[in-house]
Amino acid sequence: MNQSLTPNDVTYQKIKPSDVVYESLKPNDVLYQRLKPNDVTYKRLKPGDVVYESLKPKDVMYQSLKPNDVINQGLTPNDVMYQSLKPNVVINQSLKPNDVMYQSFKPNDVMNQS
Repeated sequence: MNQSLTPNDVTYQKIKPSDVVYESLKPNDVLYQRLKPNDVTYKRLKPGDVVYESLKPKDVMYQSLKPNDVINQGLTPNDVMYQSLKPNVVINQSLKPNDVMYQSFKPNDVMNQS
């Protein structure tokens, strides 16, 4: 049922961040664009989730990432999001030496090259 939902469906519009449907979210979905760091959906994201791997720098969720977010701490060099990080992104600017993501940077990472 969830796979056939469209933004115009009443069911879709009533979806909450705690619903299981978050796993099939796409960047152009209304729910995806409204995600905030304190949402249950946001906190439960894992590297294997579709919404996680398809994040782009222009996405609202991507831009609002902070070093203490679960999605941030679980990043690995193989994740699409990790590889596409740029210096002007909030998550990059606020990184500290004790952050998990910071410690895992390698010289050949896109972020370090910039």
